[in-house]
Amino acid sequence: MTSDLKLLIMEVAPLGNLRQYLEIKANEMYYNVTSSKTLEMDFINQIIEASDAVHQLDVSKYVKLL
Repeated sequence: MTSDLKLLIMEVAPLGNLRQYLEIKANEMYYNVTSSKTLEMDFINQIIEASDAVHQLDVSKYVKLL
């Protein structure tokens, strides 16, 4: 898993179960589809959307990841 993606997960998923779920999914994505940048960006978008819905996080600092 890229360090940017791991940092994003740790910041946007402070709740244990959500963080664990996202880390598992991120690891699956990293090991299974590392060749697909589009899938990685879609996954990052899903993390941002889910976390924003949970606690209205300001995600502007993550725009550079996309």
